[in-house]
Formats: sequence, C-alpha cells, structure tokens
Amino acid sequence: MSRAPSAQPLRREHVLAAAVRRFAFDPFHLVDMESIAREAGVGKGTLYRYFRGKDELFLAAVEYQLEDALGCIHRQAAGETRPADYLRAIIHGAVDYFLARPEGFRLVQLAHGSRQPEVAATVERVRARQLPVFEARMAAARRAGELEVSDAQLLLRVLDASIVQLLGDALGEADPTAALIRSGARIKAHLPDLLLRGLLPRRTEA
Repeated sequence: MSRAPSAQPLRREHVLAAAVRRFAFDPFHLVDMESIAREAGVGKGTLYRYFRGKDELFLAAVEYQLEDALGCIHRQAAGETRPADYLRAIIHGAVDYFLARPEGFRLVQLAHGSRQPEVAATVERVRARQLPVFEARMAAARRAGELEVSDAQLLLRVLDASIVQLLGDALGEADPTAALIRSGARIKAHLPDLLLRGLLPRRTEA
C-alpha cells in the first residue's frame, strides 16, 4: 500500500503563495510574519517552522515565483521545433503568464530591480537552472544555420529584462490593468520580430 505524500511541501507552497501576494502589493517594511500567516490561514508558528524570519521568507518567495514562472514558460515552449518559434513561444508564454498572475509579475519586477545582493543572487540561481536547455537549443540552431546566437546567456537576460521592463512601464498608468493588456499585446506582436532580425543569418548576394 503506497503512503500518502507529506503535507509539509504543500503547506510550504501555500505559505509561499501567500507571501508572494503580500510582498507584491505591500511595501516591504509594512509586511510582517503575522500578516503573511493571516494571508496563508496558518499560525505564525507555522511560518517559523519553515523560515527564520521575513528576509528569508522574502527570498524564498522570490525563488518560488521565479521558478514557477520560468518553469511554466520554458515547458510550454519546449514543444516548438523551429528555433524562431521557440523564442516566440517563450515571449508569448511570459506575457500570458504574467498577465494572468499580476502578483507574480509585481514580485518578479521588484526582484529584477532590487539592489540587494541576496536577491540578485536568487534571480541568477533560478535563471541558471533554465540556462542549459536554452543554451542547447540555441547551439543547435546555430549549428543548423537557423540563428546566429553567440551568447545564449546574454540573450536570455535580454529576453527577461525586455519583458519585465515593457510590462512594468504599464503599471504607472492610470488604468494599469488595461495598460498591461495593451502592453502585452504590443510585446507579443513586435518583440519576437525585433529580436529575430538580429539573430537570423545574413544572406549574402550570389
């Protein structure tokens, strides 16, 4: 008879999802462990069972959100066989993911803009987990003469930064929800082609 899976990972994930919501929309100095516990519907002691304090919980929430976002985006793009379609799927997938999860986008935006070394290290650590597959796809595209990608790591950084910056600009508008939708549509319509123009092999005249 198989044993039921432990509830601990599920409870930790539930706590992290609540932390994402609080850190995304409330100033960091106003968020405390008690408010996150209320958001998660657990006792404050449960939080301290998993995290030593607010700073550690914030880093864990950033890592949790980035892992979910990048994992989901890259898994959806994995089925594309043509390199151009693969890159387009990553861009479209990122826009769709964040438009459906504004709290996730806001936390990712905060993490990208943070000057704290621990936050930057967390972002880099999560990105590094996705990099080997992305590098392999870009290397295969280069060998096949389909794309000219000399630095896949830099390309992945450009993709991340462009999407976060372009979507983030919409948050300052009077109606941020409508602005995010418009910005997402522009990104999906134009960013893939702008990017691919610099990556497609140059054709020489005969």
